[in-house]
Amino acid sequence: MNAPLYTPLHVHSHYSLLQATPSVGAFAARAASEGLERLALTDTNSLYGMVAFARACQQAAVLPLAGMLLAVAAD
Repeated sequence: MNAPLYTPLHVHSHYSLLQATPSVGAFAARAASEGLERLALTDTNSLYGMVAFARACQQAAVLPLAGMLLAVAAD
């Protein structure tokens, strides 16, 4: 099976308050089972889950990509 040629970039974990329920471990395991070589985590206004995400991706042999959706208020 060939790996998909894209990387989902809009991925929120349970570290994004009221936006998602999956854990970073669940995302990494699913990415590996789907044949993804890399996975981004882009939680909203936080990087709290990044260390756990990187470790889960390492265990699943998936390359972790760090990101964050940042809410910015206009003046």
